Amino acid sequence: MRLRNIACAAVVALAGSISMTAQESASSTLAAGNYQVSVLFGNNTMFNQNYNAYLLPKFDYTGAKSIGLGEAATTGTTLEKRVSDDPGAYLNIGEIGSNSVLNMIGVQGQYFLTSEIDVNAMFAMNIAGTPKRDYEDGYKYAGVAGSGLSSDYVVKPTYRYIEGRLTSSWMANVGGNYHFTFSNPKLSAYGGVRLGAQMGRVQTVRPYTGLVGDVSAGDDVHEDYEVVYTSDTRLGQVWGIQASIVGGLEYEFTTGFVFGIEVAPVAYQYSVIEVGPQGYDKFFASNHNVKIFATPNLKLGFRF
Repeated sequence: MRLRNIACAAVVALAGSISMTAQESASSTLAAGNYQVSVLFGNNTMFNQNYNAYLLPKFDYTGAKSIGLGEAATTGTTLEKRVSDDPGAYLNIGEIGSNSVLNMIGVQGQYFLTSEIDVNAMFAMNIAGTPKRDYEDGYKYAGVAGSGLSSDYVVKPTYRYIEGRLTSSWMANVGGNYHFTFSNPKLSAYGGVRLGAQMGRVQTVRPYTGLVGDVSAGDDVHEDYEVVYTSDTRLGQVWGIQASIVGGLEYEFTTGFVFGIEVAPVAYQYSVIEVGPQGYDKFFASNHNVKIFATPNLKLGFRF
């Protein structure tokens, strides 16, 4: 009987030791000196990257004669023709309901100063370049009597031109969080602040287009000169700064592997659009944006 009691006591002590070790292991990664690297998915933190819609100047010797956001009205009253698009349509902070779980928005790094306090930073970049390609005119068979070939016979096809383009987008932010623990050591919550900046830029170079003026139509701007020599570069850029309060929940599935959800209860952003037509003054438009429950994201991280 005594041996049985000793054995039972040993089993209970071992089970308690295992349980305590498991709890310590589950919470041990939320400690001072540890790092966490996370991939964030969800709402895009960059500006609207359809830069054609608002960054490239619409002014052209053969097209619109005004500079602004969006397409200039061609009909309506004089006042309607003078209106530019609202910059807020292109500079909105992301909100709940407009995110995609499959969209990876950046990589975040965290360092724990204590078991409750971390400092963090996140960065993302997107650069795309398209070389220009000149237009090559084609020609058809002139037709010779008795040749049996139609005058529509194509000897050399036309090669269409491609506008050269360099587009870049980037964002960066820094912040700090305070972590709260629960009775379940695998679950934690945090709240903090974040400051960020972002920028988007697009520049185009127009190649040889093959386009010429129509003298018979009264085109006295460039007559028979190619359009390429009148406006060969377009440029636009947008930048902004942001401050937000953030909060989230994290669950540590196994030691070091973390899944979480994050949202900004309050976020403020100030943005500026610059449209730069070649040879003319820049067109500026600014926007202030305050959102409640902005930029919801999912987080997958590794803590070590």
